[in-house]
Amino acid sequence: MSLDERWRRALRSILELLTPSDFTDMLFYLDQIPQGVKTNKTREEIPDLVIQYYGTVNSISEIYEIMREIPRRDAAVQDLLRPFVEELKEQAENSVPARAAGSVPAAGSVPAAGSVPAAGSVPAAGSVPAAGSVPAEDSVPAAGSVPAEDNVPAEEKLLKVRKEFIKRVSGPVLNQLLDQLLEGRFIIDEEMQSVLTNKTSEAKAREVIDLVRRKGNKASALLIQTLCDVDKPVAEELKLI
Repeated sequence: MSLDERWRRALRSILELLTPSDFTDMLFYLDQIPQGVKTNKTREEIPDLVIQYYGTVNSISEIYEIMREIPRRDAAVQDLLRPFVEELKEQAENSVPARAAGSVPAAGSVPAAGSVPAAGSVPAAGSVPAAGSVPAEDSVPAAGSVPAEDNVPAEEKLLKVRKEFIKRVSGPVLNQLLDQLLEGRFIIDEEMQSVLTNKTSEAKAREVIDLVRRKGNKASALLIQTLCDVDKPVAEELKLI
């Protein structure tokens, strides 16, 4: 059976394991497929579209990354993905040409003793750079100029501020965050309603931040950006700006 046929079958099995929320998130990340094409498509139809728009090899890599982003890193999904990822990796390694034995320099190519520079060719002391040419200490970048926090994944930032987020974010702000997440298709209506059934703002905030962190870096980044836009004072207190 060809790689294309085996992958098509495995992809169908993977999609059967996804929850409605997982399936919606996966469609969102498949941005090479036009929205009008993938809307209202069944799970049985999606594998053909994925392979059509991404190709067999690229679709394996794309689905692997999406499953990590959703995230669906559980054994049920990953065990179906792993053989194909490893197969691609092996193909890539085998395609790198090995250096031929003949490329090793022959013994005769080693520089002869006579080619060693004579003592007179050693640079004189006067050729050593003057002290003034050594970069001054002021030219060394200050510690503050080294990016640090920006390299932290968005979901890690949320985890660090989780306790304060739950305490400080108000109900009206949470509603705006939910609206933006729903509009961005990071959550579905059922998840939004689940949050809204909580009686207190703290319970809502706890469910929101945990729900978004589980959905990965893009969803977490959107939550942070929206909070900075709608409640800058709180975002500053949480050091998200």
